[in-house]
Amino acid sequence: MHQPPKVPLKLFRWFCTDRYVEEIEGDLFEAYQDWRETKSKLTANWLYWWTVIRSFRFYLMKKHTSNPSMFLLMLSHFVKTALRGSLKHKPHTFINLLGLSIGIATSLMLAMFIADEARMDYDLKDKELIYRVESYNALRSQEGFNGRVHTGLGPALVEMIPEITHQTRMGKLNWTVMIEEDEKRSFFQEEFILTDSTFFEFFPLEFIHGSEKQVLTKVGDAVLTESLALKLYGTTDVVGKELNTTTRYNQQYFVKGVVKDPKPHSSIQFNILIFKDTHLDNIRFPLSVRSAMYIKVLRSVSPKLLETKINKTIKPIVSGKTMKATTFKLSSFQDAKYDKHTDDTIIEARDKQMYAVFAMVAIFILVLAIINYTNLTAARALQRGQEAGIRKIIGAGRKSFFFQFVTESALMCFLSLAIALLLTVLTLPSFEQAINRPLLFNYWVDPWFWGIVISAIILLSTIAGIYPAILVSRFRFSEFIKGNIANSTKGALLRKSLVIFQFAVAIIMIVSATVVKDQIDFIINKKLTYKPEQIILVENTVSKNLGLFRDQLSRIPDVNLASVTTSPPGGSSHRVSSDRNVFGQAIYQHNIDHNYAELLNFEFISGENFNPEKPSINEEEVIINETLAKLIQSVNPKNVNEPLSETYQFTVEPVKIKGIIKDIHMESLYESVKPMIFAYEPSNGFNVSRVLIEIRTDQIQETISAIEDLWTEVIPDQGFNFQFLDSRFEKLYTSEIRLGKIMSVFTSIAILISCMGLYGLIMFSIQSKTKEVGIRKVMGATVSQIVMLFNRQVFWLIGLAVLVAIPIAYWTMNNWLNGFAYHVDISALTIILTICSSFVLAFLTVFFRSYKAANANPVDVLRSE
Repeated sequence: MHQPPKVPLKLFRWFCTDRYVEEIEGDLFEAYQDWRETKSKLTANWLYWWTVIRSFRFYLMKKHTSNPSMFLLMLSHFVKTALRGSLKHKPHTFINLLGLSIGIATSLMLAMFIADEARMDYDLKDKELIYRVESYNALRSQEGFNGRVHTGLGPALVEMIPEITHQTRMGKLNWTVMIEEDEKRSFFQEEFILTDSTFFEFFPLEFIHGSEKQVLTKVGDAVLTESLALKLYGTTDVVGKELNTTTRYNQQYFVKGVVKDPKPHSSIQFNILIFKDTHLDNIRFPLSVRSAMYIKVLRSVSPKLLETKINKTIKPIVSGKTMKATTFKLSSFQDAKYDKHTDDTIIEARDKQMYAVFAMVAIFILVLAIINYTNLTAARALQRGQEAGIRKIIGAGRKSFFFQFVTESALMCFLSLAIALLLTVLTLPSFEQAINRPLLFNYWVDPWFWGIVISAIILLSTIAGIYPAILVSRFRFSEFIKGNIANSTKGALLRKSLVIFQFAVAIIMIVSATVVKDQIDFIINKKLTYKPEQIILVENTVSKNLGLFRDQLSRIPDVNLASVTTSPPGGSSHRVSSDRNVFGQAIYQHNIDHNYAELLNFEFISGENFNPEKPSINEEEVIINETLAKLIQSVNPKNVNEPLSETYQFTVEPVKIKGIIKDIHMESLYESVKPMIFAYEPSNGFNVSRVLIEIRTDQIQETISAIEDLWTEVIPDQGFNFQFLDSRFEKLYTSEIRLGKIMSVFTSIAILISCMGLYGLIMFSIQSKTKEVGIRKVMGATVSQIVMLFNRQVFWLIGLAVLVAIPIAYWTMNNWLNGFAYHVDISALTIILTICSSFVLAFLTVFFRSYKAANANPVDVLRSE
């Protein structure tokens, strides 16, 4: 005789009316025996399942009747019982409410932040059809893909490939706008995007004045945002007004339109759009200014097939070694937003990995809070043996226990939600300050937000109530009759496993937060050859008087030195040299003056600095860094004994090597030091330049005021915009600094929740062992022995948590650190301190409660025995 599967049989008995259940069950049994004789067990089971499912007929189903008043009476009874129990056991209630409230509030804030990022560009029309074109140059393979391409590529693609319907090219620049009114000049540093008339096909905006067809049609056309128009002119009715920039040869523009500001959740942010000069935009020209380029394609197009077609179409018509060695790739608009390795200067790439970390932190903290509640409720449920016994005597089954505990957990979770919402409102400004921006959406009036939150709370209530209900319902009637079941070992393994999980998560977060902090301190405070906190950077300027300004700064007592350069440290403001070099790598060019090396404390390995008395000779020589020197020696393109003594065509003209300096960090520590040349450039006003000014830090405000007065005197037609060099460096690590702040806060929260859970469990453990403690004291046990009795129970749990957590934390953070070219190592001291702090926290958590129990009078405990 073969037994049919139990699950479908139980399902059948549940829905089938009593009138037919015996008859049909017998038929099913006989059919199953026949199937097992003629078919395999798997097939017989499948047929049995299928027959049961087919039996779902209306006339076979039980007619369920319910009394709404009885249900409400039972529900009110459960609510009253829960409220009475909560008021009776105030410490338990406080720990549960506090843990759940903090867990829900923390997860809520992180969830809003992640949702904020996920909803970026959610309303952009046809965003799934927009792709960024990226280039890869085989001659500079180390650079990977570039987010900027030949500006002639876009029109060629639209003309030659029918699957591409539109293209737009963009370049973002920070320029100074000059407004002259009543012989008074005002200067404003603003974000410009150089683009063409197809921009609005991709990123539509509402026009306040002008229209999409009338703007960006010729050189000199400009479109302002509403906020900038009000800022510059005090009105939005500015069509036809003149606009002057002072950072590009005093270029003059005319306002052709005013648009609403880009929405805060748009990835494309700007203040001014200006028409891009297109007279050199021919794909057949080997040289071109590079621009970010986006295309829009037909819906049925495969990106991979289109990539292949682009490369096959473009390759035959380009000229020059660079373009012949270039291939193109398509990146969807969504992927481009999260690509930190392929910069196009238009979209500020977001760190997708960081959001994944925040999502995990939110989930873990919520899980820790739920584990706390579940463990404490299960422990208290075991102490409610008499109540559970009486309920079992009068016929309560598993469903009744399940409904009771779920009702209690729902009540606790919704009370915690109310407190969590209050905590979220109070702490949201601080959270926004930590992430360095406000949340973009108002979630408090979003019905989807409330629907998800309430659904999540109902789910959490169900999960939190299931375990205590199952635990209590597993006890037999006789066990309840015997009295207290608090000392039962049922469920103990699961509870201990949950404690281990809690502390493992907390230990992982402690290690992670420590490593992140160490790395941030390393990259910000890394020993440089110069002191960025003492160097002022005056931003983009084009003026013939820059050299005079630099020299006149010596009149100010607190100015040590000044230098004019196109390439200050702390970013990517450098030029990539010509591909005429023969070293197989791009050489990065920095144009400097004779003070630059001294100001940044270049350490010369050989050779010397530029001589200001010999400008013509300076222009025939370059200073190179150690990395480039090693590259020249390894490649040795001229096959000579002393390759560093030769002349090389790094850029347009052949130059000699004047000096070699030790490697200096000019960019983010994500990047390794690149081969660099430092070329001499006189301050002739033909290039956009910046001024580096080293000052003493005693009288900062007075010194800056004196510098600004001198600037106004020497260069009156330019705005004075400056920042300290250390803040320029810090901007390179915005996401890392943000990660460090958030990790520190939420690690503290995880530790707090874990310790609260441990405290609650020890509290119940002590309550269940009060008689044991009393007997031990009567038998001569000391206070320290009783304290260690309880601590031993905890220490081995913490030890297991350490064994689980440390390898995971080490592997995770080592992978994160490998993203930096220069990083700290995870030290043994960090691991040891984390382990020691975990045991100390556990000891302190247990000590206060166990010490109180150990000092209790055993007479009071044993009086009833």
